[in-house]
Amino acid sequence: MAATRQSTESETASGRLTARRVVGLWGIIVATGWIVTQLAILTASTTETIQGGLTVFWLAGSLVPITVSMLWMRQNGFTGLFPVWTVLGVSGLVASFAAIGGIVNVEDVFVFGSLWFAGPAVGFFTTGQYMNNWSSRLYNVAGILNLIAALGVVAPGFGTVYAAVAAVIQGGPMVYHALKMN
Repeated sequence: MAATRQSTESETASGRLTARRVVGLWGIIVATGWIVTQLAILTASTTETIQGGLTVFWLAGSLVPITVSMLWMRQNGFTGLFPVWTVLGVSGLVASFAAIGGIVNVEDVFVFGSLWFAGPAVGFFTTGQYMNNWSSRLYNVAGILNLIAALGVVAPGFGTVYAAVAAVIQGGPMVYHALKMN
């Protein structure tokens, strides 16, 4: 009896961690992170301290979906997407901390805007290569939109709304994909 119960609990626990939930979690975390970032921009809270706090917030926030992704891959097999997105995320965070700490002297718009659109563009294009249906087009379009945004952050006025745009073009495709998955 105990062995049967343990087996059932294990199956239930592992059944909760689906590809749909992993992708959806990523989309929600990314969209939420960008919305919080947008609120900081709207309140003109873009001091070095706030930028540092936002970067720590992104680091901490990403640990949940990264952990969930690792658990999912342990059950379902490793894919090349995880290292690509990990390298992009880690390099973006390192660049952000370097800019905040004055290690690199680059305009904030390039680190906190262009870089955070260019990196995900590469990630979305890579993700599109792993897909073989409508989701391939979804991620390739997300890649194109992120490249456009990476260039557009220098346009007058875009710096005040870029985080809201990022919430839509980065979190949105993943949430949409999760909703469409079976």
